[in-house]
Amino acid sequence: MKKLGMSIFAAVLLASVPGTMLANNHLDKLPEQARENVPEHVAERVPAQAGFSDTDEGYWAEDSVEKMQTKDIFQGYDDGTFRPSNPVTRMQTIVTAVRLLGLEEEAEAKDVDTSVSFTDADQYFKGERNDWAKGYVLVALEQGLFDTNETTLDANEPAKRVWVASTLVRALGLEEEALDAMTETPDFNDAEAIPAGATGYVNIADEHDIVNGTKENLFQPNKPITRAQMATVLDRTYDNWLEEEGALSVQGELVSHDAQERLLTLQTDEEQTEYSYGEDFVVSFEGRYIEPNQLQEGDALSLDILDNEIEDASVITEETEETEETEEPDESEETSGLKSVKVEAEYNNDSDFELKYEKNEDQEEREDEEKERSGDEALSEVQAYLDAWALESEMTTDQAVSAITESLDDAEEISELEIKIEFENGQTIKHEEETSDDSEDEER
Repeated sequence: MKKLGMSIFAAVLLASVPGTMLANNHLDKLPEQARENVPEHVAERVPAQAGFSDTDEGYWAEDSVEKMQTKDIFQGYDDGTFRPSNPVTRMQTIVTAVRLLGLEEEAEAKDVDTSVSFTDADQYFKGERNDWAKGYVLVALEQGLFDTNETTLDANEPAKRVWVASTLVRALGLEEEALDAMTETPDFNDAEAIPAGATGYVNIADEHDIVNGTKENLFQPNKPITRAQMATVLDRTYDNWLEEEGALSVQGELVSHDAQERLLTLQTDEEQTEYSYGEDFVVSFEGRYIEPNQLQEGDALSLDILDNEIEDASVITEETEETEETEEPDESEETSGLKSVKVEAEYNNDSDFELKYEKNEDQEEREDEEKERSGDEALSEVQAYLDAWALESEMTTDQAVSAITESLDDAEEISELEIKIEFENGQTIKHEEETSDDSEDEER
């Protein structure tokens, strides 16, 4: 969707990324420490794997780190750490991008004797130590993840933010959009530091919320990206990938679970539908991930279906009631349980409205797309919209859409509308519609 009119951004997460080995601890191998970390109100649901010792207990990127871990996209180390502040290498970026595309098996099946044309490839793949990575490089080449002008692999070099942004834009198949955006000046205070040939990729990475800027509105193209930052970038790229691939969002009540056939039966509206899942399927529940055998009949589920199989799933729960008195949160942090909100509306006169909100307690950025609002002013205006909409996880999609559109000027003139709302309890509301002027012509 075009970005022509008013845009408001507040509390946008800083972009970032991942890297190496992970132990997939299943229920019978789950460490006692992991069991002790389960909140009392969900103690009957045991996490599918233990968290990392250095990104647990409220770490700002904990959710993204664990999500990428469970998806086997970005892994940790054998000692149980994630090492979030360490830089990500270019090879780690390529490996995670290939995994994100679901091509890991294809990479591992490649012939390690196949030659790679980078001038430093022979040195990197000398001996057998790095043979495991050759398949990922070959798949990345086939998928067009490398720039056509790159002559060296530089596998062990820290991955710069601009290179990560370009790689992930290609992974999402958005290169044509990037080329079309090459002549647009990026809306960052350090735009002059962005290489001319990467301008379009930065624009698209920013537009799709893959890699954003800092709170000072800097992109910092040549700064290495950390593992924690990479986890959040991959998380957002994964969500974009689902949308680009046309994943179907389904919500309903769990009627039955056939573990042998790997089938979940959901009651959706007035019908029951079966959905299959893969071998490594896990479900998001109360901020952790559980095995499917931890599901209970009557659970409210939100599913993303891709190629007739469940790609992503979460249990929708009520907000946990506090039994003890707690301090009232700061008014600026009060978001009615909202985790993120994205609203884009394009009008028939080619103007548009865009609002993005993403909550993160430890790291926040505020961006002003058109440089007309900044800082507290932008946050205040976003909060005003959120207060007016009064979005709640119990709302139906129609109720949420109605609450939002009623607050927008000339709602009847909206030609395209995209809404995505995420609540802290796992509930997600997604809505897209496109209207035309054909009905008006028919009435004449």
